[in-house]
Amino acid sequence: MPRATRPRPGAHPAVPALVAAFPLTVPILAGFLLTGITCGIFAVLLGLPWWMPTLMSVAIFAGSAEFIVASMLTAVFGSTAVYLVLVNLVFVS
Repeated sequence: MPRATRPRPGAHPAVPALVAAFPLTVPILAGFLLTGITCGIFAVLLGLPWWMPTLMSVAIFAGSAEFIVASMLTAVFGSTAVYLVLVNLVFVS
């Protein structure tokens, strides 16, 4: 057994699996992190408070919808629901 996955005495049984899986998740983590930072900067530059992009990232699953919502919150409201449904159709495959 490699040293990185050898459990320590008293450690939770899932720790070796988490240690082994973490390097495989780094690329997607980097993508989510950069998209979140970009959306946060975009929303703050539009004039939204700093906590609004954080709330949107928790409540909205589609990353592209966060950009749409941020720009719609600072503009005159149109058909927000139509845009969000069209963006989320990507996930209905």
